[in-house]
Amino acid sequence: MYDIRGDGELDEAELAMRHMDTSGRGYLTNEKVYQLMQDHVQTQRKLFQFKRIIIGLAVLVVILALSNLGTSFAAAILSKDTVTKTEETSDGEEFGADLIDKKTKEKVGTQTANDSIEVNRAHLLVY
Repeated sequence: MYDIRGDGELDEAELAMRHMDTSGRGYLTNEKVYQLMQDHVQTQRKLFQFKRIIIGLAVLVVILALSNLGTSFAAAILSKDTVTKTEETSDGEEFGADLIDKKTKEKVGTQTANDSIEVNRAHLLVY
């Protein structure tokens, strides 16, 4: 009765229909069909929600990629506006590396940070 394709075997859907026919009539009642349609509509809603989430994440990835690209361009443009200048001692040694603005020839302020950590070697104690 439930072999819709007529091949003598029940596939998963046909087998599920047969199991839903608890009265053995050979067809599904309106209540069973209504239950199937409710499940189908609920599945479609979940699928739509997942699609919205995936589209939202894809948009977020594009925005982050564009911001990364913009930051790279800004760094490249800013690096072209500055040059480094070193000074020589009377011995001919170079020291310092000041960043100079190409247009104004003034030093560009930078901030440096130093951390100094004193490390002592542990001694092996033998008893």
